[in-house]
This record gives sequence, structure tokens and C-alpha cells, in this order.
Amino acid sequence: MENPFKPKTKEDIKREAQEKEELAKKIAQVGENARACLNSFIFAKYKESVKEAREGLITLMKKNTEPDPVKFALFAKACLAKIDAWDQMIEEVERDSKKGVKE
Repeated sequence: MENPFKPKTKEDIKREAQEKEELAKKIAQVGENARACLNSFIFAKYKESVKEAREGLITLMKKNTEPDPVKFALFAKACLAKIDAWDQMIEEVERDSKKGVKE
């Protein structure tokens, strides 16, 4: 492990600057890939299928007649967790699509 208080040499400064440039390029590439994903037909189809599955799960929760409140709570929590996971995946792609965009 390097001593963080040691004065940096010119080589260290140059190496860190190069690493920052490479990281900026990688972040911009993530944004480009996410924008391409958002514009693709497959992603639009994915979002539509998530919407249909979400509606199906909500309908299933509404129609559930489980008399045991604990079992029903576990079932409802599992359904909501699945919906939340789908939402997070879509939100992550949408958020990543803004990376590397200069405003």
C-alpha cells in the first residue's frame, strides 16, 4: 500500500491523469450503450412485457383469497419485490443513458 502522504512524482501525476481519462471514456461508453439500449426495439418490447407482467401480478394479488394473513403478506411481499426489481432495472438503464452527456 502506498503512503498517501508521500509527495507525488511527475510519473504518478501523469499516471493518475491517464487513469482518470480512461475512466471518463468508460463512463461515456456506458452512456452510449444505455442510449442504444433505450432506442432498441428489444428494450421497448422488454418494457412492455414488464408492464403486462406488473399488471398481472397486481391482479393476482387482488384476487388472492389466502385466509392466513402471514402467508398472504409473504406472497404480497414477493410480488412487490419482483415489481421493484423490474422497475430498478429499467431505471438503471435510463439513468445510465444520461452518463457522458454534456448539458
